[in-house]
Amino acid sequence: MSPTGEAYTPAITAVEGEENPTTDAEKVAAEKEALTLEKTVFEAVDEFIALPAKGTTYEDVAIAWTLEENAYTAIEEGQLVIKALPAEDTELTLTAALSCGEASDTADFTVTVKAAAAEPPKEFYTVDEILEIMASYGDNEVSTVEYTVKGVATSSSYKSNYSSYTVWLQSDDGSTEKAFELYSVGMDASITEDYTAANALAGKTVTCKGYLQKYVNSSGTTYEMPFLKATLSPTGEAYTPAIKAVEETEFTDIQKVHAEKNALTVSPAVYTEASEATLPLTGSIYSDVSISWTSDSIYAVVSGNTLTVTLPETEDVTATLTATLQLNDASATKDFTLTIKAAAAEPPKAFYTVDEILEIMAAFADNEVSTVEYTVKGVATSSSYKSNYSSYTVWLQSDDGSTAKAFELYSVGMDASITEDYTAANALAGKTVTCKGYLQKYVNSSGTTYEMPFLKATLSPTGEAYTPTITAVEQ
Repeated sequence: MSPTGEAYTPAITAVEGEENPTTDAEKVAAEKEALTLEKTVFEAVDEFIALPAKGTTYEDVAIAWTLEENAYTAIEEGQLVIKALPAEDTELTLTAALSCGEASDTADFTVTVKAAAAEPPKEFYTVDEILEIMASYGDNEVSTVEYTVKGVATSSSYKSNYSSYTVWLQSDDGSTEKAFELYSVGMDASITEDYTAANALAGKTVTCKGYLQKYVNSSGTTYEMPFLKATLSPTGEAYTPAIKAVEETEFTDIQKVHAEKNALTVSPAVYTEASEATLPLTGSIYSDVSISWTSDSIYAVVSGNTLTVTLPETEDVTATLTATLQLNDASATKDFTLTIKAAAAEPPKAFYTVDEILEIMAAFADNEVSTVEYTVKGVATSSSYKSNYSSYTVWLQSDDGSTAKAFELYSVGMDASITEDYTAANALAGKTVTCKGYLQKYVNSSGTTYEMPFLKATLSPTGEAYTPTITAVEQ
């Protein structure tokens, strides 16, 4: 009862934001429990992890980091950075100091810096040995020591704009080759000219010295290049990998074949018009290597050393051009993919009948649009204009007069002097009519197919503004 004697009910209300607040000490304890490191084991110079400066749940919890004194790691701009590798595995203590108001606590983490790899015990490595070493590398991993590979070169290439040099060295059994790529290379001044000439090292025994790297570029493409794509060594000092021809080598037949396979190219790769190209029948480095050619397409025909390309009528095609390289019993093949664009010839006739247009469209895929304009001419049985769509439909008789086909035009253009006749219902009935536009087999978003011979759009296939036309030419 209330003081006045009336019935009364007391009330209680939860007010948003007025729950029991978490204490500063509780916040610090929660953030300490949640605190982790991205990784705790490091194997390479310049590896790093970010160190959080505040809590993830309670951002008013500040986190400061300290590290026991050592010569291998440092805290720089909120990151733990590996500066050098020790001679043996080393464990270090990384401490986080958490604070909020008057509350504070610390959390210790143990990080391990792995020892640097031992200096390679051998003076020279074969190609297969180098590739075996690199097989376990992670993306963009760089060796901590230099390696020297020694092998027989099949071909070589120098790019002055990159100060880079690529030499293809034979595998140990001579059956394949591997590209060894060096950037900012150093070459003996006395033989620089020999090195820069195309395939200057072909047939020579070559040594390449540098740091190994499995390089992944910004687009995600992986290059297994055994020598450093940089002008700095892993220690941060300026560094120049070296390449040197140490002796002449007599190539075997299989080595010559693989050298020519690597050097062989075909250009162009895309054909937009019918043409002929001359294909090489002998090697560019070793003229005793013969080359024969085959094709899997009727649009790319090979006869001897002549490639004849013709354009398909309706759609682009790809053709595989295969080169077979031969020297005595040694042989290899190399495939080239050619793209041959469809012909876009202007229709040869001024007018097409209804049946001719429908025959052309029978081969169209869903939403396919012709690459050229067509003009159909026929007798109209009826017609309809929709101003809300700026569309016009006219039914034209088939060639034998037995049926009628709807020709639909959108955003149509009409002669101003006869617009009234066109917009009236069945205005074109009994008239001979021409319709000009791009053909289209239109399929809407619901999957319904409309075989409308003229473009349902205000843009042509080339992207330019376009208006199909309709005209009554005679009674």
